[in-house]
Amino acid sequence: MYEKGERVTLNSILMKVTSELDLTFSRSSLRKILLQNGFRYRKVNNRKLLMERPYVRAARARYLREMRRIRNTEPDRAVIYLDETWFSQFDFDQKGWLDDREFCGRRSVVGKGKRLIIVHAGSRDGFVGDALLTTWTDGKSTDYHDSMNAQHFEEWFSSLLQNIPANSVIVMDNASYHSRIKNKTPTTSNKKGEIQAWLEENGISYADDMLKVELLELVHKHAPPKTYYVDELAKEKGHTVVRLAPYSCDLNPIEMIWAQLKTYVRQRNRSGSMGAIKLLVEEAVAHIPPSAWAKCCDHVEVLEERYWQHENVAEEVERVVVTLGSSDSEDEDTEDE
Repeated sequence: MYEKGERVTLNSILMKVTSELDLTFSRSSLRKILLQNGFRYRKVNNRKLLMERPYVRAARARYLREMRRIRNTEPDRAVIYLDETWFSQFDFDQKGWLDDREFCGRRSVVGKGKRLIIVHAGSRDGFVGDALLTTWTDGKSTDYHDSMNAQHFEEWFSSLLQNIPANSVIVMDNASYHSRIKNKTPTTSNKKGEIQAWLEENGISYADDMLKVELLELVHKHAPPKTYYVDELAKEKGHTVVRLAPYSCDLNPIEMIWAQLKTYVRQRNRSGSMGAIKLLVEEAVAHIPPSAWAKCCDHVEVLEERYWQHENVAEEVERVVVTLGSSDSEDEDTEDE
C-alpha cells in the first residue's frame, strides 16, 4: 500500500484484508494485531525510510562488519572520529525569566547572521590536540557543507594525520570534499580522444571505429575500484579510513559532542561578536573532558551491536505469524488510525 502511495489507516487496511485475504474480523481485532506486531499509528520518520533503503542497509552492514573486525582483532587501535558542524552568529539561548508583559528579555535579532564552520576530530581519549579548524562564512547557503571544499579539507586532514596515534582507524562520512577521487575514470562529459587515451594508459584494447558509447562501456567494464585522496594520504602514514554508511550520523559519537559544544557556546553567546564566538568554541573544546567522549563512544558501540543484531534478525525472519484472537473487551478506537 505504501509503494502504491495509498493512505494506510485501520479502515483502509481492513478493506484490503477483507477483499484480498478473504478474512473477516473487527476493526478492534485488526488494531490489536497491528499493535502486537510492533506497529504504531504515528508520523512517518523520513530519515528512517531513507535508512532502510537496500543500498543504505548494505553499506551499513559493510561498515558494521569492518568495525566489528577491528574491535575484535585489533582492540588496541585508536578509532578517530571526524566531522564538521557550524554555529550561527546570532544563535542565543532563548530562555530566561520574563515578566507577564515580556518587557524583559533579549532583544530579538532578525536572521542567523554569519556561520562559523567548525572541523575537529576525537576519540574516547578526547579531542585530538591541535586539530581544531574554524572559519567564518556568510551564512547564505542552506547547507554548511557548501562552505568547505576538498582542498581545505585535505590540508586540514594532512595536519590531523601528524597528531593521531600510529596505526589509527579514521571514521568519516561521505561528504563530497571527503571523497575526491584519485583514479577518476572517463564519463560522458569527456571527449572521445580522452576516453581512448585512458583505455590506452590502462592497457585496454579497442577498435578504431568504436563509438563513444562503446568506449564508455569498456571503461565501465574495466574500471578499477575507486580510491580517494584522503584514503591514500592516510594509508601513506599507516592509518586506515573507514567510511560511514549514508544517513548513519548516529554512529559517529562526535555528533553528540557537537551538541554539548553548541550548548556551551549558546549559553555564553552575549552579543554575537564573531571573535567572541570563536573564543567560546575554543573554550568549549577545552571544557569537554575525555570522559564525555568515552561515554559517547560507548553509546555508539552499543548502537552498532543493536544494528548488527537487528540486521541479522531481519534476515532470518521470512514471514510474520499473527494469531487472530477476540478483542471484544477492547473499546473501539474512534481515531482515524
